[in-house]
Amino acid sequence: MRWIITAVFIALAIWWSKKKGIEVEVIPKLSMMTAVFFVVCLSEEIKE
Repeated sequence: MRWIITAVFIALAIWWSKKKGIEVEVIPKLSMMTAVFFVVCLSEEIKE
């Protein structure tokens, strides 16, 4: 279930980057956001 939230945030990040124009400085930030959401989803699955 939480993977849906992650997918939504990834889609929003991609949409936002295309709207603003992808800059080299933005790509690492988007990667970190994606990684953080992924780790949070994994840690929540382990707790259940």
